[in-house]
Amino acid sequence: MKDDLIRLIDQIDTIASKFHRSPSSPGLCVPSVDEIYDIPEFTLWIQRVQMELQDIVDRTEDQFVAGALEISQENYNGWNDRKYFEALKGKLLAMRDNLDKYYADDGRHAMQKRDSPKIFISHSSRDKEYVSKLVELIDGMGLDQTQIFCSSLPGYDIPIDTNIFDHLRNQFLSYDLHVFFIHSKNYYLVTS
Repeated sequence: MKDDLIRLIDQIDTIASKFHRSPSSPGLCVPSVDEIYDIPEFTLWIQRVQMELQDIVDRTEDQFVAGALEISQENYNGWNDRKYFEALKGKLLAMRDNLDKYYADDGRHAMQKRDSPKIFISHSSRDKEYVSKLVELIDGMGLDQTQIFCSSLPGYDIPIDTNIFDHLRNQFLSYDLHVFFIHSKNYYLVTS
């Protein structure tokens, strides 16, 4: 992945050397232009670049890389080959200086916050007795109150004077939350 993109960026000058001038047509007033679209090495290279850029965009949704991908997908047909190639070259060289931003060890965007894992136990307050046993089991495995959220147990619950919905939202935004649903008749019981 990262090494593949570096290799492709390192090939820019070799690919650029494949540009050739189209013959001009004086009788038709068609000027000579720099072309590369008809060179097999360029076609293979640009497709590989597109695959690498698409992978980064899929993982990171990075707008700079998305712009580079768009340039790589332009219609290389002879008329604007040099213009598109130079624009793509500039973006790829800028990316090369910042590759760690796009390739983190676990495949996530390096700029993306790496959240701590936390367990949220969703349950009916009527099942507090059963849920407390589950929390004891999880505690016994080495997790503590900072890694478990359970609204019906003191120390694992919502702080006083805190809106429950705001607190839940913040839990989902602040942690890599794993939800345990404790389903029972009480969980589905609606009281009026």
